[in-house]
Amino acid sequence: MSLNLHTGWIVGGAALVALALTVPATLAFAVTTTPTPSGPSDAAREACKKYAEGSSKWNKCIKRHAANFRDQDKYWAGVVMAKAGGYDDALDMLNGIQAKDDARVLTMIGYSIRKSGRTEEGIAFYHKALALDPNYVEAREYLGEGYLQQGALDKAKGQLAEIAKRCGTTCETYAELSRQISEFEVLASKG
Repeated sequence: MSLNLHTGWIVGGAALVALALTVPATLAFAVTTTPTPSGPSDAAREACKKYAEGSSKWNKCIKRHAANFRDQDKYWAGVVMAKAGGYDDALDMLNGIQAKDDARVLTMIGYSIRKSGRTEEGIAFYHKALALDPNYVEAREYLGEGYLQQGALDKAKGQLAEIAKRCGTTCETYAELSRQISEFEVLASKG
């Protein structure tokens, strides 16, 4: 039996039963069931390695090569672009992915949309991602952040509780949303 934590695929005959008996419940819930794109190919990494990942020159270079990229390469590039603040470039890249029925892809599209100022539209993408994989805690974290942007503290706390059910209170997504909720509460108390 083998378990690929990156994609959530379980390989082996009685693997699910064995997994349920050997893996702590919090880890079992943290494993996503959505087949997701893995990391970039060597060709994608090599295409623009002379530029800093996420820089405007890197984004332009990646976009020139994107026609030759697989979906997983486009996902990787879109994530790098989004995390560097290049939301429009990220959306161009992520929208070029053929297999959009993936919770991670929908989450990053939602993230890029929300961070570019269209909170309600971004939230809709998180809901689409969670419809595909309710255990995808990153979508829940970003959904909670979107709720905070709307001033919906109770909804954000609801997502924090859902994350705790799936990966506990020590996972990164829980810690990040908890931190943001605390900051929101401090600012709200100051009026």
